Amino acid sequence: MNSNTNAGALIDLGLSHRAQGDIEQARAIFEKIVRQDPEHLGAWVELGTLLTEHFGAYDAAVTALDRALAIAPDDKHALRGRARAEAERGGDALAWYRKLRNAHMNDPEARLDLAGALYQGRDDAGARAELSALTAMRPDWVKGHGAQALLRWQLGECSLFDGFEDALAHDPSNKELWLTCFDALSRAPDYAGMLQCAERAQSVFKGAHFLDRYEAMAASETGDIARADAAFARLGPMNDMKSGDMEMEVALIRHLLRAGRTAEAARLAEVTVTKPGGAVAWSYLGTAWRLLGDKRWDWLEGPPNLVFAADVNVDLAALATVLRRLHTWRCAPIGQSVRSGTQTAGPLFNRPEPEIVRLRRAIEDCVQRYVDQLPPRDPRHPFLGAPRGELGFAGSWSVRLTSAGFHINHTHPQGWISSAMYVALPASIGADETNPAGWLAFGQPPPELGLGLAPARLIEPKPGLLVMFPSTMWHGTVPFDAGERLTVAFDVLSRGV
Repeated sequence: MNSNTNAGALIDLGLSHRAQGDIEQARAIFEKIVRQDPEHLGAWVELGTLLTEHFGAYDAAVTALDRALAIAPDDKHALRGRARAEAERGGDALAWYRKLRNAHMNDPEARLDLAGALYQGRDDAGARAELSALTAMRPDWVKGHGAQALLRWQLGECSLFDGFEDALAHDPSNKELWLTCFDALSRAPDYAGMLQCAERAQSVFKGAHFLDRYEAMAASETGDIARADAAFARLGPMNDMKSGDMEMEVALIRHLLRAGRTAEAARLAEVTVTKPGGAVAWSYLGTAWRLLGDKRWDWLEGPPNLVFAADVNVDLAALATVLRRLHTWRCAPIGQSVRSGTQTAGPLFNRPEPEIVRLRRAIEDCVQRYVDQLPPRDPRHPFLGAPRGELGFAGSWSVRLTSAGFHINHTHPQGWISSAMYVALPASIGADETNPAGWLAFGQPPPELGLGLAPARLIEPKPGLLVMFPSTMWHGTVPFDAGERLTVAFDVLSRGV
């Protein structure tokens, strides 16, 4: 190239395109740089990372990252990218994470990456030792303490709050550490633990306003309506804010529904859905409208064909074999809907196994058929108002539920279309709507709200059946007695007209 300045400008341009979602243009720029300057380390690293994360082109990514490592064998970013590419294509990622850690012993992120790989490889003792060494090396690094607490909790050694005990005792005035603990408890979710944490934190941060949010949320979720009312009152009004604390707005909507103040919940939710990130409140607004007998619930969830089913013609037995091999975690990931089951890591549809490649192609056809049969666009509707241009997967994964397993009722507010595709089912699946064990349920809010609403619709799962529906619609499953319920799921986004 003419100069390092030109190369640097092009790298910045490529990174800008990637940040804006123009992935193809970013790839073209990085490829141009390495054609003109085959020794440009940064361009090879960025190209390899892009190929891994956005294209699922793992062999090409490995080639790019190996070129980077030929230039700089110990480069941290190249080693991390190489490890992740190897993990995505099902290779020996652990060896690469060890190389990364060994080359950068004082980099806490490198040690954290290795601990995660050890846990996924079922080396619990190794993961624990790596995190212990990490927190000893960097006792001030909050992220490491959070990871250690999560590991101990996932291994069943302690409650989530107790997992933070040593770190909090060592550095009790570290506000970031307390906030990390609160965040983990919220995602678990463990609201009793959150109350315990808030009470402990009060002894350190006496009268601190930031603790009111956690007391309000936890008191409501544990059923102490009066205590929650008082804490929410201290937080001040939310429905007159143009953009606010979305987590707390949703917490207040949940509280109002739980407390039986349905009309008030509806009024707040009607404002919340208009704000950035407010899509998460549509399911609660629909619930409030349904409870109130408001006909807008029919407008929101009653249009024809919002729930669509299609048969996917793939070799289910071969697909099941591949998926079971990918379920390496021992418990459900924190913050997800899975109970008594596991979920795969990483974007499933980016994997190179032929069975998954064929599945993705078949599903792409089904998604297009679903979109083509939808009612006309309605700009006011959170689902029907979305553009119907270029379709792309926002996430894809597999879930394996075992005895008594189920999905809690939830939504995917970051998606447009969500889904469930059945690969293998247990013999204990229910036979009809009077016994819907293992069935997919729509329109039922979370039971902890105590609203007593039944599902608006139930769908019987069958091997090879793909069900698609709006991401903002409540969906969950009914527990089943015994066996394995193996599924694939994905979210779709649309860009365009």
